[in-house]
Amino acid sequence: MQHKTMWICTHYYKTQCRGRGTSFGKTVKITGKHNHPPSTSFNKSKAVCKYVTLIRQGMIYVVSGTRNPILILDENEYTIYSKRHDNTRWRCSWYFKTKCKSRLISSGKIVEVLNEHNHLAKTSRNLSNCQRQYVYIRRRLT
Repeated sequence: MQHKTMWICTHYYKTQCRGRGTSFGKTVKITGKHNHPPSTSFNKSKAVCKYVTLIRQGMIYVVSGTRNPILILDENEYTIYSKRHDNTRWRCSWYFKTKCKSRLISSGKIVEVLNEHNHLAKTSRNLSNCQRQYVYIRRRLT
């Protein structure tokens, strides 16, 4: 499966702009139309991007546990530490061993990655026995 990356307009949060793009390797498909005029001025002091949000389609694996399920993303395991009516918060299963700050928030078909791991990715589970689910993985890079 080739990963696809979905892009949104930089004005999305200000104007709810519908300009979108999807990239597959070296191919980019533009969809949607902008609801604002193009920027005519360029200010170098504001050109530094503080963060980038990447959205890609990926797969998670869910293992039914005796008490709580385990979610596996990119060979890292997560356990539930908070449930709310609209989302579930997951913590890296190595949190108590290495104080790993990696977290996930899942809501429907969207999984948001909040922090990176402080250890190598490692799972000893056989993923062929796990339940698979395609989701949109949202990652904020700083």
